[in-house]
Amino acid sequence: MKYLFKYTSEKKHLDVVADSKIDMSFSSEEIETMLSGYANEKNISMDVKLMAKEIRNFTNGYPYLVSRICKNIDEYLYKEWTLEGLEKFIKMTLNENNTLFDDVIKNVENYDEIKKVVHKILVEGKQVSYNPFVYEKGIMYGILSENDGKLVMHNKIFETLQYDYLIAQNDIQTMASKFT
Repeated sequence: MKYLFKYTSEKKHLDVVADSKIDMSFSSEEIETMLSGYANEKNISMDVKLMAKEIRNFTNGYPYLVSRICKNIDEYLYKEWTLEGLEKFIKMTLNENNTLFDDVIKNVENYDEIKKVVHKILVEGKQVSYNPFVYEKGIMYGILSENDGKLVMHNKIFETLQYDYLIAQNDIQTMASKFT
């Protein structure tokens, strides 16, 4: 968590001025604005409001994922700006190697507390109470977030990525145990 500090010469110390938690995610309205500009520039017909809402729904506004969706639909899915095109993108993205996904998985593997809570949420279906001090790394790395006092996966794409990864890891361990 970051804070802004102000030095006061009278008191000769730093005062905490404000909590500067900055949400860098895009809102549906911001995504809608970007899509409207794109659609106008490229003369493409799409339900901008619906697409913005669905992109936000899958990504929770995560900037890289929002940009990646738009880039892939434009370049690889032949400008198929429909819900079906969005679903194709999600599947395509989950099957590609990229540094963001590598980092998400690496951070889950490197921090046992993150791995345990991700497993508890995704595999066991349990709810975990939000505590920013205990789960600060998972929140800081954008893997987890808070919703109504509970920890949740930051977005549906990370949720699917992690679920698939954990299930694959379990399958590998099961197969390996058969050979020992």
